[in-house]
Amino acid sequence: MLLKVLFLIFTFVFVTAVFAGENCADCHKDIESSCGLQCMDCHGSPNAEYRPALKDGRHAAVIANPSNERWLDEKCLSCHEKQVKGFRNSSHYSASHIIGQTRYLLGKTESIICARETWKTLIAENAAKGHTAADLVDNLLAKKCLACHFSADARDDAAGKKRSAGCAACHIPLDQQSGKPLFAHKMQKKVKDTVCLTCHNGNHIGADYYGYFEHDYHSDYDTPYGSKPLFGAYQHRLAADVHQQAGMSCTDCHKQKDNTHKYQNISCENCHGGFKETGRSKAAKFDPTIIAHKNFHGDISCSACHAQWSFQDYGMHLFLDESRNYEMWENTAMQGDIQVSRYLNRVSAMKTSEIPGAESANRLSGQRSKGIWYKGWTFRRWEEPPLAKDKNGKYSI
Repeated sequence: MLLKVLFLIFTFVFVTAVFAGENCADCHKDIESSCGLQCMDCHGSPNAEYRPALKDGRHAAVIANPSNERWLDEKCLSCHEKQVKGFRNSSHYSASHIIGQTRYLLGKTESIICARETWKTLIAENAAKGHTAADLVDNLLAKKCLACHFSADARDDAAGKKRSAGCAACHIPLDQQSGKPLFAHKMQKKVKDTVCLTCHNGNHIGADYYGYFEHDYHSDYDTPYGSKPLFGAYQHRLAADVHQQAGMSCTDCHKQKDNTHKYQNISCENCHGGFKETGRSKAAKFDPTIIAHKNFHGDISCSACHAQWSFQDYGMHLFLDESRNYEMWENTAMQGDIQVSRYLNRVSAMKTSEIPGAESANRLSGQRSKGIWYKGWTFRRWEEPPLAKDKNGKYSI
């Protein structure tokens, strides 16, 4: 008994000494930094909380992701004041264009309100509190629409959509299969296209630059012969934009103004010239001598002639299911939502009596509650671009 007590005392003293003498690199050997700071400069704080895996007390309380919104003032502002303030004035921060418009269209508000901090009110949104459109809209936003918000952690999402939360969402690209950082612990100043596509991957919002067009969701439209879905859905692989084929990235045109996260609007004429501009780059210039560029075509947009195809998506339908009756959805698991895919794949292999009621997580908080959102379309096609007059009186797609 005495020997056992002595052994336990020795073990306790030894373990305590080991952990007291270690530094972060002793365990985290694969992490490299290029900023010259020590680990705890970013990951340490008197306000840090123990993560569940570290509750044995043998590890200091650390901030897992110091670039998340909660820590911006404490950890980022002193060195990156201009960038942080600029970011907080950007749509990537507020998502106000999504929140304001969706709330207005579904009757939640009487006008399209574009408040920067509205998204924070959705963090506590759990199960739907009613079944009118106005009752449901915040639940829809929190559980589905804001999956791409910078504060939503998506490291465990589908291939093509994996990213961290906070500043790391854009500046620490992840391997889209393993979910591990591509460049170890180093922030990347230039944002890569693969990072842009983790959010801008649906029809109309960026995927067309790479020639991606989502299939209809039913499994009958899945690509056969082992093709893997990307972004949680299958795609037609069409002609990519000519600028992408030339090697240009998203940020070559979507440039920030003075590192403020406010983006310049770049038009075709800015680089190539046109009827009223000469073009301010080395790109191929508008040639007024060819017939298609004669001034009687001055009321036609460039893309009206130069686009090879366009999206035609009509009638998006969103359904909140709080039941255990998944059968009507079991053949539409690939609809770009990892929560839907995992739920349907899991319950399809269960006995009817064992199937739980549908539930999903608030994308901003991770809190799970009753109900899951499904999506469907009335009609989706890609085709030659149809033209109509736009708000400026030009014929456009």
